[in-house]
Amino acid sequence: MHIGREIIISSYYQIDLILPLHLITYSFVILQIYEILLDFCLYQVYYINNYVKKVCLVKILKLNAIKKTFFGFQDISNALGITYASAQVTAHRYVQNGMLIRIKPNIFVLAEKWNNFSSEEKYQTANLLQVPSYVSLTTALEYYEITTQIQRNYIECISIRRTFSKKIRELSIRFSKVSEKLYFGFEKRNNVYIALPEKALIDALYLASFGRYSLDIAAVSKNRFDQKILSRMLETYPLRTKNLMRKYGFISPS
Repeated sequence: MHIGREIIISSYYQIDLILPLHLITYSFVILQIYEILLDFCLYQVYYINNYVKKVCLVKILKLNAIKKTFFGFQDISNALGITYASAQVTAHRYVQNGMLIRIKPNIFVLAEKWNNFSSEEKYQTANLLQVPSYVSLTTALEYYEITTQIQRNYIECISIRRTFSKKIRELSIRFSKVSEKLYFGFEKRNNVYIALPEKALIDALYLASFGRYSLDIAAVSKNRFDQKILSRMLETYPLRTKNLMRKYGFISPS
C-alpha cells in the first residue's frame, strides 16, 4: 500500500512528529502505532488521504465529540481545550492534511462524515455556502421525483447575492442570482431550504428565458404541478417567462 513519503503523528497537545519513511521501516511504524493506541489511547488511525497521500494519526476522538455536523473555530477550541487562535491554526493544518473540509472561512466538517453525507446534508452545505439561498431548478425537481434527470454530485441553487460556482471535493454547487422580488416560493424541509415544485420549475424557465439555463423538458412530469400555485407565482414574473411556460405546456394557452 502506497502511503506517501512521510508519517504524520499528531497528539492532542498540538505536537506533530514527522517521520520520513526512508528513515524507518514499515514494521517499526506499525509497532509504534499499536503502542500509541494501546498505551495512551490518545491517537487513532484516522484516514488514508487520497489527496495528499499521507497516513494521519490525529486527535480525532475529541473532534468527533462535536455534536454539530458543521462547526467552526470556537467549537474546535472548546472540544480540544485550546485557544481560539490555536484552533484557527489547527483547522488550517487539518484542512491541508485532508482531515477537515472547509465549507467557508469559519465552517468545517469532518472528512469522515463528509464521505457519508446524505443528499439532504449536501443540500444543507449549499444553503450554508451562500446565505440566503435555496435549492431549486433540476436539483429540486429531482428531489420531488418530478424529473427523470439524475444529477451526480451537482446542486443548483437560487440566491439574491451573486451567481457563482463552488466545488467542495467531488461536489459542485451552482448559484444563480435573481432579484429580491423573485426570491420566494421555498420552504424548510429536513433543515434544508428548498423550492416548492412549482417554484423550481418557474425558476428554471425564468432563467432559460434569458439564456441562462437549460431544462430537460422531456424529462419533466407535467401533471405533477399545482396549476393554482403556478398561476399565483407567475403573476410576479415577466411575460417572456409566462410565454415559455405556455410554449412547453405547463400552463394553458389562454
